[in-house]
Amino acid sequence: MSRASKTSKANGAYLRRRERKLYRRLKDAILPPAQMARALIKAKRYQQQANEEIFLA
Repeated sequence: MSRASKTSKANGAYLRRRERKLYRRLKDAILPPAQMARALIKAKRYQQQANEEIFLA
């Protein structure tokens, strides 16, 4: 197993954890709409990045 794939897997797990945390925060609905939209966009971007990294690995 190459180091790169191990790293990207760990990275993907980290991003998923982050995303879960973001969504949990959104569910609590503490955020005002604009901030919520920004958080959703950020979560989407993280997801896309994770997918690309897994695809490249």
